[in-house]
Amino acid sequence: MDPRLQTMVDQLAAQSGVAVALLDMTALTSDGGHSECRGIAGRPPFGGADTRDGFADVDGDPDPDRFVGILDAISAMGFAQAYKRRTHAALAVRPGSVLLDIGCGTGEDVLDLARLVGPSGRVVGVDRSATVIAEARRRAGQTDLPAAFAVGDAGALPFPDGGFDGCRFDRVLHHLDDPARAVAEAVRVARPGGRVVAFEPDFETAVVEAADRALTRRLLNRFCDGFRQGWMGRRVPALFRAAGLRDLAVEPVTVLLTDYAQGNTILALEGTVGRAVAEGVVAPEEGDRWLAELRAASAAGRFFGAVTCFLVSGRTPC
Repeated sequence: MDPRLQTMVDQLAAQSGVAVALLDMTALTSDGGHSECRGIAGRPPFGGADTRDGFADVDGDPDPDRFVGILDAISAMGFAQAYKRRTHAALAVRPGSVLLDIGCGTGEDVLDLARLVGPSGRVVGVDRSATVIAEARRRAGQTDLPAAFAVGDAGALPFPDGGFDGCRFDRVLHHLDDPARAVAEAVRVARPGGRVVAFEPDFETAVVEAADRALTRRLLNRFCDGFRQGWMGRRVPALFRAAGLRDLAVEPVTVLLTDYAQGNTILALEGTVGRAVAEGVVAPEEGDRWLAELRAASAAGRFFGAVTCFLVSGRTPC
């Protein structure tokens, strides 16, 4: 490891209160090409609230701690656990690896990766939110894993060039005003021949089975367009190529939503209707009718929805 990075990581580790632990390779179990989203006790973790803007500035939200619960609820779902293991495999994690998780949130993925790199490796998580970094440090402090955390901007990473074997984005780029800059920064801090991996949804691939096609299109388009980068999934390969990454691999991962609670969690059905009504995109009675139809379909076991994400990986030039 670059001595400058080693010093910085050691300082971050001291702040995080963490050290080392044993390797656990079982987290690299592979799954199929699509996953079913299973809710927790059949209930949406945040009631379908529209949190799209909030994730871009968690600390500026009136209740930043609520995002900790949102992240935990999504991470606990089967589809999330499956695709996260696949991002680990795409990073080619091995004992001794030095890795960076950009937009690490509460740090659960950092700790999972730290189990894989073992005592001779190190995993650093960086996030612009002091709220989630504080929670990540609290959780890491209860372990002896080789992990450290820092508050930082994905577009201006506080690390020297070429210090990491791999860098990872997980549902981060679609929240950024300048995702190309963040990818360029990941390439900068990765070593020659290192890996950069991103998992991003493409929200215009969202589908919901409903009778009124025109109304459904209006609402789902409004959902997609409410993100800073609603088409991020399809744009990642071009961003990776523009940043100079080579040997690109692209894997689509379709998340199936089989009840109203799941759809409300992942597609913010109620929050989307609320915003669309407030903006005059749909009439209140149209939104009420659409949600009532979806609830009835779910009660009858007929709810169907989906959204496709893309796992993209590449190597920095040697």
